[in-house]
Amino acid sequence: MKKISSSVVNVWSFIKRHKSLFIVLLVIIMVPLSYFGLRCYFSLHDSESEYDYCEQRIGRNGLIYNDCHGYIKASKTGKKLITGIDWIRLDGDSICVIAIDDKRAYINLNTCKLITDLVYDKAWVFCNGVGVMTRGDSIYVFDRTGKQINKRAYYYDDEYELLFHDGVMVVHDDKEHVGVIDTKCQWIFPPIYDELEYDVDHKLCSVRKGDKRMVFNNNMDTILCGEWKNVSISYSAGIVVTETNGVERLFDYDGKLLCDVVYSDIETLSYNTGRTDSDDDYIYEECNCLVYSNYSGKKGLMDREYNILTPPIYSDITAKSRHILFATFSDNWYNEVGTLIDDHGHQIR
Repeated sequence: MKKISSSVVNVWSFIKRHKSLFIVLLVIIMVPLSYFGLRCYFSLHDSESEYDYCEQRIGRNGLIYNDCHGYIKASKTGKKLITGIDWIRLDGDSICVIAIDDKRAYINLNTCKLITDLVYDKAWVFCNGVGVMTRGDSIYVFDRTGKQINKRAYYYDDEYELLFHDGVMVVHDDKEHVGVIDTKCQWIFPPIYDELEYDVDHKLCSVRKGDKRMVFNNNMDTILCGEWKNVSISYSAGIVVTETNGVERLFDYDGKLLCDVVYSDIETLSYNTGRTDSDDDYIYEECNCLVYSNYSGKKGLMDREYNILTPPIYSDITAKSRHILFATFSDNWYNEVGTLIDDHGHQIR
């Protein structure tokens, strides 16, 4: 027992005499151990994080998609089946858009097979049983097996969305003409129009050909026809027709006239008198006229008896004084172009 105590004392004495050397040895031993421990911790942490946040099961055959590292693997073997994936648009369908090296294709998540070539620039999810992709200025339509439906490519006019709604889609046959196709790529409305808007809710098609505007139903029956500035199909109000002078009329969805003149708003116009009240706030007073807005957002002047003084040709009207108004033509506040008019609508030169 005395020998052991003596040895401990000797060791302690040695440590005190060589304190600096002991600290260096301790650091040399602890640094590698700490590094190894931290590596093990973060390795486990990264593994758990990747499993929790990066991997998800896709399809019905146990495939796993890792969106952090861009691969699809088999869950049983861990074998990577597709690598280098930029992203996959997962929307609940087994046929999805996949992007690799900034190119698009359609992939079957059940089989992990690309059903189209990986050569397309843009792609949209399948809708109404068909998918749409573009390459350059061409549009291609595919069925769920990856077979191209349209025999000849349609012209891509940089549309934001190319989706079939209720089995139809608006497409350009060339740079100048537009029509409507169904999911079999048959023309419902032939590509002979300069402009075309299809209203899915009411199954109506509003078109322009030259100076004429027309509205058709799905049976190609003419609902309306005339040389108008614009035609808008409202969700619940009806069909709003804008005359060349800006006046708007309202028709029902069968083409019957409901109202000869319609407005979206009528409001008073106030100007700053330059005087202040007891609280030092500016005093505003109303002008002798009213401002009305049409369905298209353009504005015009009315008198206090609601008689129209100007057509709705202005983007905005503000009062500079009781009788002088500033009416702008531009929708851009930073690049306004306007004119001065009086409260009777006459231009001030």
